[in-house]
Amino acid sequence: MCRSSRDCPEGQGCVRGRCVFSDVDEARDADQLIPDAAPNWPDARRPDGGGFADVLLQDVGGRPLDAFSDVVSPSRDARPSFDAFMARDAWSPSCSNGRRDPGESDIDCGGICPPCPNGYMCTRHTDCASGFCGGGHCMVIAPSPTCSDGMRNGSETDIDCGGSCPPCADGRRCSSNSDCSSSNCSGGICRSCAVTSPSWRLVEQNCTGSLFLYSIALASPTRLELRFHGCWGDDCTPCFFAFELQGGASLSHGGICGLLAPITILEVSSHELVARKESCSSDPPVCSSCEERVTIDGAFWIPNSNCPIGAIYYFATSEGSSLRIDGWYSWERVEYCSLSLTLHGVWRCE
Repeated sequence: MCRSSRDCPEGQGCVRGRCVFSDVDEARDADQLIPDAAPNWPDARRPDGGGFADVLLQDVGGRPLDAFSDVVSPSRDARPSFDAFMARDAWSPSCSNGRRDPGESDIDCGGICPPCPNGYMCTRHTDCASGFCGGGHCMVIAPSPTCSDGMRNGSETDIDCGGSCPPCADGRRCSSNSDCSSSNCSGGICRSCAVTSPSWRLVEQNCTGSLFLYSIALASPTRLELRFHGCWGDDCTPCFFAFELQGGASLSHGGICGLLAPITILEVSSHELVARKESCSSDPPVCSSCEERVTIDGAFWIPNSNCPIGAIYYFATSEGSSLRIDGWYSWERVEYCSLSLTLHGVWRCE
């Protein structure tokens, strides 16, 4: 093993860590000529006729060796540079030897060889057959983005849609509502939106006699039951009017009221119906009160009522989007009133 020609016997040079004869013929006689040291060179001798030179070598520190360096006698004063050695046509690189030689950007292509295909290494645009070197590799130059090129590019949020292109269909990627044909970008995905169309439908009622409302309850999230007592004289029986809420909205219930007294207050906001009642005894004088509430989601209602506090509600009906509860009250004579809940839809998105 050798690090330089100084480690080798006289007449030999250090080539790739081996001492070899500096003369090609002597090296060949000693079976020390390295076959791949100078592939395809017309003559492995120095231009002056003697000495073996491998300009592809590097020293142990990884630095390129000058032509003849560590190969010819170290006492030689004049050592031409690598470029000078190249200019003297001392060797000719091959673009078909299956390895990356000096002057090539990748194996047998680029630089002094024909341009490289896409994916091969490059240092400049001229190294590539495509004419474009990006990130050290040859690649195709992407054409200017269009809205029909089958790629997600430019300002598009998904392939050929969003951004400066037409809005995207449901399920495609988006960054704002304007990227979607539904005008709804939720969680980075276009989603459908529509206005709900809620309505009431009376589905069941079993009340007879003189009625008074004593409870508002839910049999399901879409079934509202207005519970009455139907009385014939002193005989009163529970009954109900059941209304189905249709069109995508739903109801929820809160509060518990076990008093059998009539509901005398119905308060309504855009999303809630509250029923209050009070029961008092005279001996001893004790009063109890309670309330129930029904809340709507996925829609809202516009209330309209001319019933005062203390009214007795005795009947219910519906027509389309409107539910009506009828009542009566008496100060000097019996007066009739009603409370209506007219449904309106809201935007809902999938």
